[in-house]
Amino acid sequence: MKKILDQLPSQIEQVYEQFGAATQRSANTLRWFFVVMFFVATIWSISDGGPARFIYPTIGLCWLIAALTLGLRAKTNLSNSNTFSMWVDLAIISMGIILCAWQGVFNTKGWIIFLCYFPVLALIARRFNFLLVLQAASFVIVFYAVVSLLAIESLVLPRLLAVTAMALASLALARKPKQELVEVARKAVQEAYQQGSSDKATEMVAFVHAQAFPPAQYNLPGLYTAYKHGVGTTTSGDFYTAFETASGPMVVIGDLPGNGLDAALAATQLQQQITKVAREKTTLTEIATEINALLYRQQQQAGCIFARWEGANLHYLNAGHLPAVRISKREPESLPVNAPPLGANEQAAFIEAVLEFPKGEMLLLYTDGTYSGLASDRTTGAAEILRLTDQFSNGEVNTICHRIFDCALPEYRKPEDDSTVVIVRRQEFAGEAAA
Repeated sequence: MKKILDQLPSQIEQVYEQFGAATQRSANTLRWFFVVMFFVATIWSISDGGPARFIYPTIGLCWLIAALTLGLRAKTNLSNSNTFSMWVDLAIISMGIILCAWQGVFNTKGWIIFLCYFPVLALIARRFNFLLVLQAASFVIVFYAVVSLLAIESLVLPRLLAVTAMALASLALARKPKQELVEVARKAVQEAYQQGSSDKATEMVAFVHAQAFPPAQYNLPGLYTAYKHGVGTTTSGDFYTAFETASGPMVVIGDLPGNGLDAALAATQLQQQITKVAREKTTLTEIATEINALLYRQQQQAGCIFARWEGANLHYLNAGHLPAVRISKREPESLPVNAPPLGANEQAAFIEAVLEFPKGEMLLLYTDGTYSGLASDRTTGAAEILRLTDQFSNGEVNTICHRIFDCALPEYRKPEDDSTVVIVRRQEFAGEAAA
């Protein structure tokens, strides 16, 4: 990264040099234009009397020789000298002005030749060589002032002011915006580096979650679970697990605040601690109480849902998480939050609810990142998820899971918060099948 940034000034300087060399082609095109212009002017003025009629063909011939020789030298790369070609161009124009002054047509034919300075100065400015432009502009102003004094014994002030204005414009154009381009390039490189780092971090977070979460479709005794997860660009503290306990299969989902890979690792560690405690304790109240004490000591808070099926009954405890949605033959209904967030209060009471949960019914669990494309607050977000659940409730488990996930998130941008949708369907237990 540092090596790339350090090389930018010299690389941009090389680009300017190459661009300046490329102006030789434009300059030669201008010479060919002058060849045509002066030969046409010769035809128009062929009937002019006096010796001044030779000026236009002489200038045209000089431009022809310059176009042929300088063009050939550029093609064969015999010379890369911008200075040489510049002085050739200025010399031809200046010679024409001297001829006009000598023949007494300084204010007639000399005026036409004088105008040739302007495009030549403009092309010199494209070489981004301030000193070169300064030399050319100074020469033109001083030379024309001296010739005008000798030819008509006065300064042609309007023409001198015009060429001075052109000289100032050329000097302004000759300034290399090198520092600005270097800064733009630096920002582009840094943004690309940061974007690459961000993409790599996102891949790592996705890998951590993929290793910690259960399989996308998972069979437990009496339960079938499916989930879909999306990694957020900023926060990534979602955790979800499903496992067996002595009392029955259990599903846990929650959201631990935090950013990036550190949050994903912390959420995975908390998930492992919950799994360990859940296999040691008998009730959800005991599990939540111990995890609450752990998070309180760590000065952390987390919303979490504990759901365990014991036969036909669902033992349910929602500790400050979003309301779960029960899907049955009736309209989907939200199960209320019945406890404070884990870690918020050391003396908090956690009382589990027991609900009859017949086979075939489903439970939808989700985190707050899920509704980021539909709402910006918990109440509206929960209502939108309930609406989507009702819309897709006739589908299969995987269909409901994926449709809710996809419809709740915007397609045009990556969400800042990670999102998880879990569907649990109650199936037959061994005892029920035998009965």
